[in-house]
Amino acid sequence: SVYDPTVRATIKLTVSNNASNEVILISTEEDLRSINTRENGLSLAYELTNDIVLTQNWTPIGVAEAELDSGEIVPGTYFNGIFDGKGFKISGIVVASEQPLFNGGFFAQIGGSGLVKNTEFEGSVTANGWSGGIAGINGGTIENVISNMAVTVAGTSAGSIVSVNRGIIRNSYGIGKVVSETNPNTAGRSAGLVVSNEGTMEEVYGDKDLLTSENYTSFMAVKNPKFMLATSDMK
Repeated sequence: SVYDPTVRATIKLTVSNNASNEVILISTEEDLRSINTRENGLSLAYELTNDIVLTQNWTPIGVAEAELDSGEIVPGTYFNGIFDGKGFKISGIVVASEQPLFNGGFFAQIGGSGLVKNTEFEGSVTANGWSGGIAGINGGTIENVISNMAVTVAGTSAGSIVSVNRGIIRNSYGIGKVVSETNPNTAGRSAGLVVSNEGTMEEVYGDKDLLTSENYTSFMAVKNPKFMLATSDMK
């Protein structure tokens, strides 16, 4: 079957509770990578202390949901913590794989309790389909972020910020080039600010010149001139 994360009839939701008040400070690439390996790392709170430049390919944080051959959607292990960039930038991000890659992004999937804020992400994502700059799927909250991520999919569905939004995105910008090598931007399941919005987007803007797409949501190639602006009009 064709994987479509907008169809969720068989998805089982899980809730992760972050009872710790500890904030883990991140200052190095090694610190960033430890989020995936630290005990309960996907449920903890993190703050950047400075800009970070990555030197090796990036493995997305967490594991996104996956579809079995039977069509059943199997939940993954989502990021349900707090990631506060404190206004700093993570650059040199390269998400790519020799294996089929869907739901690529800096995060694979942000869960319902997850919060990502105050961060600029700069780099690239190269995947088979259904991928975004910050996350493949967002079920939590993304706010005050800049996605300067070039997202290229060999198949369909590339999003500058995320592929599928089921949560909240607010006060954020997408400025990286997005490309579906299969579908032109005038077609559905192509490339845009996000692919599918099933949640809430508040004051979320895309630079249509840099994105090379006018699609606010690209699942049905929907334009929104209020939020998709030329470079000269971006705030």
